[in-house]
Amino acid sequence: MSAARGLSLIEGRGAALEVHAFRRGERLDSHHFVPFEHRTWLNSRFHTLASYEVQGVHMALIAWAAGEDPAGTLPCDDELIARKLRLSVAHWRGLCAEPLGPLHKFSRVRVLDTAVDDTAEREVRWAHPLLTRQLLEARERRQARDLSREVQAVEKRTQRLRRELAGLGVSDAILANRALVEEVDAWLVHHCRGKRTAVWLTRAVEWARQSRLFADGKTMG
Repeated sequence: MSAARGLSLIEGRGAALEVHAFRRGERLDSHHFVPFEHRTWLNSRFHTLASYEVQGVHMALIAWAAGEDPAGTLPCDDELIARKLRLSVAHWRGLCAEPLGPLHKFSRVRVLDTAVDDTAEREVRWAHPLLTRQLLEARERRQARDLSREVQAVEKRTQRLRRELAGLGVSDAILANRALVEEVDAWLVHHCRGKRTAVWLTRAVEWARQSRLFADGKTMG
């Protein structure tokens, strides 16, 4: 049995269930939409054969799951689902009894807590593989954006530090050495919790001298 992206196989109470990609507490609250692959939808057997009521309920479940905790899941509880959809439990179960019901392609998965204890009982919830893939891609894009912003912030801070060190008379040869400047920046990040005043910059230069980072005899221009 091959696992869909974001899911891994574990054994539980006599049945093999997938482990969901998102753990308890992992949400995508800043993600306000899920891509709709309309051609795939229109060409699907589900769209062709399922009733429009079932299709509408299915889409409501997808939207609900996208914002759940963890992301991409629903509770395996008919009463909770029916209440959320403003249906009677009997009506909900009737829709699920149709050949193509609203939980089409949803499957039960096991959800891990943020602090994983492999011996602990895992919660079982519904998840849809396409939604899981889309949410994983959204998380990857967010992480890439966060990394890009972090890289840009470091670059701006390094450029500003070069100017400040130049103002203290640090030589051009040292300022041109990115590795040395980044070492000084790392020291300041660790020790200076507030504004990088002239006092802190002077301390950083003194630390660099004592650490022999500026040991080429050209500390001052």
